Amino acid sequence: MELAHSFIRVNTDSGALYGGSQARLSDKNMQLCGCGVVSALDVLLYLRLYHGCCSELLNAVHSPELDIKEYDRLAARLCREYFPLIPRLGMNGLTLTAGLNRYFRRFGLPFRAVLGTGGEDIFSAVDAMLRRDLPVILAIGPNFPALWGKHRLALYRKAPDGVYEHECAVISHYVTVTGSEDAKLCVSSWGRRYYIDKNEFISYARRHSIELFTTVISLKETEK
Repeated sequence: MELAHSFIRVNTDSGALYGGSQARLSDKNMQLCGCGVVSALDVLLYLRLYHGCCSELLNAVHSPELDIKEYDRLAARLCREYFPLIPRLGMNGLTLTAGLNRYFRRFGLPFRAVLGTGGEDIFSAVDAMLRRDLPVILAIGPNFPALWGKHRLALYRKAPDGVYEHECAVISHYVTVTGSEDAKLCVSSWGRRYYIDKNEFISYARRHSIELFTTVISLKETEK
């Protein structure tokens, strides 16, 4: 199961990115901890393009392909007005959810963001959003209660022969889910297409983090 339309592409001198990348932003703090801003911007751009969610901020966007300078400008404004970052720490899921809801209310958009699944199985919640053609913000929380812990969640690349190869591992990070397979989630992170093993995600949440922090931000449709 995948999104019905083309995901956001950010054009750079070195090629097109699959979604935004905090590493390509000009602000030093966002480079370090701006993954939540990037995920939020990618979701809002998708809503603008394919769900008619117009706003003064994104009205000039008419294509899923953006130049990196334009993307950087939009990310900076979103950070300034909706998603404030604590230097070197970023923002938690409550702050990200509240920022999305401020954006939706300001522009009268028919969505409400909710942190967590509302009691659903997390992958059922992801699949329900993908069926509605909505990208999903996935939070990979810190270690808990040992916040200084070093346990991380693996991200995989899919080789041409279909084999999943370990690429890197993350902690305290947001990614954007664009597809779901039997055993894997397809996500955008740092402008690349990666895969997360569903069993490893659940194990990480239960053994090394906490489900309050390692969860999804669901979008609920409301009346206009």
